[in-house]
Amino acid sequence: MGKARPKIYAVRVGRRPGIYHSWKEAMTQVLEFPGAVHKSFYDQDEAIAFLGGLHGIEPVLPPDIKPVVPTWGSAPVKAEPGLYPPLPQFDHSQPKLEGYAKRPVHHPFFNLPKAVAKVQDPVLSAQQQAIVDRVLAGENIFFTGSAGTGKSVVLRAIIRALEKPTGWRRKKFAVTASTGIAALNIGGKTVHSWAGIGLGLKPASTLADNILRTGLCRANWLDTDVLILDEVSMIHADLLEKLDYIGRAVRRGENWKPFGGLQLVFCGDFFQLPPVHKNEDVYYAFDTECWEKMFAPHNVVTLTRVYRQNDDVFIKTLESLRRGTISDQQEDVLLECNRTLQSPEGVEPVWLYPRRYEASNKNTARLNALQGSTMLYDAVDMPGQASNKRPLSPEDATRVLNERSRWPETVSLRVGAQVMLVFDYPGLVNGSTGMVVAFMTREQATANGVALPRSTDVAPGRWPVVTFPPPRDCRFILPERVLIPAIAQSLEHPDGTIEATRLQVPLILAWALTIHKAQGLTLERVRVDLNQTFDYGQAYVAISRVTSLEGLELRGFSKSKVLASPRVLEWEAAGEDAKNEEQVVASLDDAL
Repeated sequence: MGKARPKIYAVRVGRRPGIYHSWKEAMTQVLEFPGAVHKSFYDQDEAIAFLGGLHGIEPVLPPDIKPVVPTWGSAPVKAEPGLYPPLPQFDHSQPKLEGYAKRPVHHPFFNLPKAVAKVQDPVLSAQQQAIVDRVLAGENIFFTGSAGTGKSVVLRAIIRALEKPTGWRRKKFAVTASTGIAALNIGGKTVHSWAGIGLGLKPASTLADNILRTGLCRANWLDTDVLILDEVSMIHADLLEKLDYIGRAVRRGENWKPFGGLQLVFCGDFFQLPPVHKNEDVYYAFDTECWEKMFAPHNVVTLTRVYRQNDDVFIKTLESLRRGTISDQQEDVLLECNRTLQSPEGVEPVWLYPRRYEASNKNTARLNALQGSTMLYDAVDMPGQASNKRPLSPEDATRVLNERSRWPETVSLRVGAQVMLVFDYPGLVNGSTGMVVAFMTREQATANGVALPRSTDVAPGRWPVVTFPPPRDCRFILPERVLIPAIAQSLEHPDGTIEATRLQVPLILAWALTIHKAQGLTLERVRVDLNQTFDYGQAYVAISRVTSLEGLELRGFSKSKVLASPRVLEWEAAGEDAKNEEQVVASLDDAL
């Protein structure tokens, strides 16, 4: 018997892309690397061809193999030497620590000294803790509340609590959200991805049959005890009914219960942005037949204490905005915010616009107004498999990435550009806003004391150096400057196979955002333009992002821009009546 031909391993996306002669070497390049792309070969020419789509990274090849080194992007990336403006004056050494450890700690993600104190979780209020306790007791819970009442804090507390064993075993749970932005904020997946339904456009019976034939998708439904769903307010009624049908069809032992017997923990505020709708009579999740079966009146909890703002006048004004009506005095308070906010710290307040083109035009104009050369980063898109297991074409890979990824196909930056991180780095979370202060190689960053991410190696080339002001509730001493290199993000099919991968710098221009992208963010200072308002909740969501009236610049405001859904108001009132009736019945039972 002849000796077996040795395999070689090509790493297309990893810590150090290239060709390796042992799996052990290749594994160190792809293990725990987001969106890693690699493949084994017997033939060197095939391995080199596999690396042919690699842009801007010098592969690690054995001496006898000619390297394949295309250039990064469509234009040379050059930095303007010496064009490093003074750093904005942020206090990175003494962050606010309300509810956390008394001593600040260095963030362990960066190349800084080890932590000097244990980080404590925020202390929950009695109302917040009661929600966590009821979830641990096995109840279905839908909790809601106005912006800034700590819904995300409670959600993260539930996740931490479920991670600990209770009784003889640990509950298995899934963390999902209605949109990709919301999923990133809580470290989960979109409910579409977890459920294995794609866009969810097919009939419920067809989706259920497909899931029953797909091992991983079926396992998601069968092996999960608790389903967490954030921003359920943006789930269309039709989609929720399909998910309920699928749960009962796949989990056949308990198909008479909603979602087949899963414990359900839903969160959202129906007064904020609604699901996409086309003038239908029924489109909110609570309009479905299954909603009342999932959540009895006593299983609907409304958080009442506002934490984001501490000004009673502003809090009451926001609650009036939430319900679509404000008094003359409250209107006067908001009209006084028609002024120009100053930017003493260097990072300007973010503009929020109702429509996408408004935000895009603002960002383009501000970037073009900066001096110095432009650094252009073109994404490297790598196709995987289509849903039918056939190879995806490069053109289709770019198309689906543009449709479903937050990472742009092209990132244009200059020194002085205001940017937002669109990747959930620990400590610098998705939504962190900062300023580009330089472009450096890994070696230059190390020599100049710039913090480097430790989870991946930094590829050759010049990458943006960004300074971020510390968040208001920062638990760490954050570095003054951080190198943000290109990293990989993959779109996955429900069975875990890669549909497409994008290698890109995880930054977007952030002088302006759409109100939709800002939902869930807390901002110290914000500029809101409501001239093009067109939907329920837009004015409320935009204004409620800011922590105080002093940090609000408001343009185009009038009472006519304050829109709340009559259907949501009607549903809330009916829910309060049902809850009161339930309490009366319970008190009579106790008396008997």
